[in-house]
Amino acid sequence: MVFAMAIRGFANLVFFAALREMIRLVQQNYADRKSEVDMKILLKHTDPALQQAYDEYTRFTQDEELRQLEDARQMYLHDFNTAINHAKKEGREEGRKEGRAIQTESLLRILTKRFGPVSHVIVEKLHAINSLDRLVQLTDLSLDCATIGEFEESLK
Repeated sequence: MVFAMAIRGFANLVFFAALREMIRLVQQNYADRKSEVDMKILLKHTDPALQQAYDEYTRFTQDEELRQLEDARQMYLHDFNTAINHAKKEGREEGRKEGRAIQTESLLRILTKRFGPVSHVIVEKLHAINSLDRLVQLTDLSLDCATIGEFEESLK
């Protein structure tokens, strides 16, 4: 029974969120209204569905349990969106890190093919670079330099 009421309450919350937006728009469009009585007079002369929506919204805002459910829903949505944004940020950072690792490995392959085994010092220096732009620049240089020493000079 409690579960069924919670489900019905949640469905009502979604409905009331739409109603609240409709009422907000009406209030915004008639910002010169002076009282609740004026709003009721205004609604009497408009679409009956709008009047019904306003009545339901008023009932909803006066029901403490429904307001608490709506507050819980709003907190859930906020927490959910925060978690999604955090996950996206982590994913982007992980992608950048993987991109830098791939670029570093490509650069090391080029150096190895051109000059033979690459010293441990160069490998460590390349792995310490956090800028993808710098790694791309060094990759271009690895194709143009005449010796591994010339390349190593550019790392300083």
